[in-house]
Amino acid sequence: MQFLADLPPHLPEFLTAEQLGQVLGVCRRTVMNYARRGILPQPFKPSRRLYLFRTQLVRKALTLRPSPAPDLPEANGAPAQEAGAERADTKSWFKSVNGQLL
Repeated sequence: MQFLADLPPHLPEFLTAEQLGQVLGVCRRTVMNYARRGILPQPFKPSRRLYLFRTQLVRKALTLRPSPAPDLPEANGAPAQEAGAERADTKSWFKSVNGQLL
């Protein structure tokens, strides 16, 4: 999936996980997985089933996210990373973004 550099300007202040998934071109579960992994900001939960994302924070997270293209193993001729392996620079990036979003 390619991340949008900017979300469309006409979006409301809050988006449900389903609405955000439609904008990003992924399903609701993928949106929740991105939030769990730190790619998207954490949603708030006003009820048992509803998860809302603040559009401004989503825009900021997607703008600050480094481009995935340079890290693609196929592009660099390197072997693919093992499933579940995390890179140290990705962890530090998530910490810096979380600090800026809060």
